[in-house]
Amino acid sequence: MNEFGDLLRKLRGNMTFREAAERSGISHSYIRYLETGKRPGTNTPIKPSPDMLKGLSKAYNHPYKELMKMAGYNEDVEKMEVDEDEFIRDIEIHSTEDLINKYNIIIDGKEMTEDEAKDFLAFLRMKRSL
Repeated sequence: MNEFGDLLRKLRGNMTFREAAERSGISHSYIRYLETGKRPGTNTPIKPSPDMLKGLSKAYNHPYKELMKMAGYNEDVEKMEVDEDEFIRDIEIHSTEDLINKYNIIIDGKEMTEDEAKDFLAFLRMKRSL
């Protein structure tokens, strides 16, 4: 089973390979290979580069970090800083508890406690509603 390919197929939805290629900057044939999980001819596993994943993230409006994890870049994901746009989008669609589980919020080099994170997220939501 190719979970990563299945996810990409689901995210592409009704979009054609050519439409996905245009939006992502990746060739339509490479996107097809990613969905099958194998290179044609050799049938060897295919692993997209982080830059390719960034293009797919934008094309499919899906979190880059999640695509990185699904593609097997777990160690790299742990070192990544959060994309500000992704964080703001997450604030708008996820519960406070989900956000606290997903992010370690660090201010001035110190990780926030759960109560501090709840207050911080409430403040951000209030500011966004003004």
